[in-house]
Amino acid sequence: QTHMAQAPAGKEAIRFDIPAQALSSALNEFAAATGLQVSYNAELAEARTSPGVSGAYTADEALTALLSGTGLSYRF
Repeated sequence: QTHMAQAPAGKEAIRFDIPAQALSSALNEFAAATGLQVSYNAELAEARTSPGVSGAYTADEALTALLSGTGLSYRF
């Protein structure tokens, strides 16, 4: 399954401190940190947990980490 973010990710690193939590909450924190609009199917996200991400990453790297282990992918 695929999630969509509105704009191409910048290559600049952003500081993330998103703890492991429900995937939908983690995606909301990601959107707030990056300013990107993230669209996803709530039913797909509801039963999944994100491992979180902490450190300086590009938006691509952070989103990949947030979706790690969920079986979901994304595209910009």
